[in-house]
Amino acid sequence: MTKIGVWLIGAGGALASTAVVGTRAIAHGLARPTGLVTELPELLALPLIGLDQLVFGGWEVNSRGILHQARALAHDHRSLNPGLVAAVEDDLLAVQRGLQPGFALGGGPADPSRGGRAQRSRREPLEKAVARLGDEVTVKRFQRTAEGIALLPENPEFKPILVPPDQSDFELEGLAVGLIRNQLLN
Repeated sequence: MTKIGVWLIGAGGALASTAVVGTRAIAHGLARPTGLVTELPELLALPLIGLDQLVFGGWEVNSRGILHQARALAHDHRSLNPGLVAAVEDDLLAVQRGLQPGFALGGGPADPSRGGRAQRSRREPLEKAVARLGDEVTVKRFQRTAEGIALLPENPEFKPILVPPDQSDFELEGLAVGLIRNQLLN
């Protein structure tokens, strides 16, 4: 049987975890392929590869892994069915074994033991980072310090947020590279 690789960037994230759980659940006959474009009558005659032939791998900077993320999506966020996550647990573990360390903010390989943060000794520029602390998302200037990470506000009326290296509910989502505002023209 032919296998096709799917390489996921951010393989332990919510989107990738959801895609892998759904794909594996459909491949095992545990879920229906509702909403898949490949299931449209116009495409059924094409010799497309089956979902059971997909092999997942990818890069991830988070040390918790795809199974942890899928369980969180099922239990904490209720966006995945807990029964499906449990049913494809072996598949998720197989994907987890094939993941490679990603690249951390500012470049360099991520160190999963440090929550995906790179080990870098040089001073890094104050880049605007999109960070998640628990259920809150913020955009702040990012700076590494001896105590961990400082998220510095642009507005002097707000205090910096200090994130120690062992804080488990901290996720660095990415860098802010621009801002698009919707404005109504009168």
